[in-house]
Amino acid sequence: LLEAMHDKHFTVRLAVIRAFEEIGSPAAGPALAERLRDPHALVREKSAEALGVLRAPGANESLSAALRDREPFVRRAAAEALGELRLPFDTSALIGALEDDDAFVRMAAAEALGRLGDATAVPKLADRLNDFGGAGWEKQRVCDIAATALEAIGTPDAQAALSQWRDRLAQLRQG
Repeated sequence: LLEAMHDKHFTVRLAVIRAFEEIGSPAAGPALAERLRDPHALVREKSAEALGVLRAPGANESLSAALRDREPFVRRAAAEALGELRLPFDTSALIGALEDDDAFVRMAAAEALGRLGDATAVPKLADRLNDFGGAGWEKQRVCDIAATALEAIGTPDAQAALSQWRDRLAQLRQG
């Protein structure tokens, strides 16, 4: 299977990534991390997703680098995967993704930071409470996911930010 990860057809590379995911082998981590630099964006996205599903040891650096990919759907997948790893690692790139131009990347970063329980992210997550970005068909906005992340982190600073946000929302509703 590892040899097929370098096949000239991106569909073959995608099939191999899916196979590694199905097999459930975290040992595929280095090969999947290498595919985060694949020329085809779908391969990069699926590699990020697989690294998260497999909770591949050592994948955090490659996934953090993928947060700078030119394609927003690859950055989103990398952020989601980092939240799945739940391993101790430097989250500064993930915190930085809260400033991404794409709302779905910001949403994925906020959710991942909440899963990780990263208290260092509280100030930037609190900033996202004013971010109403998101697609019209989505039920949640960036601010909603940031609030959920702050609840999960649960520090006094996180609770204070949530309380202030809820008070502002209540005032807006009252008109």
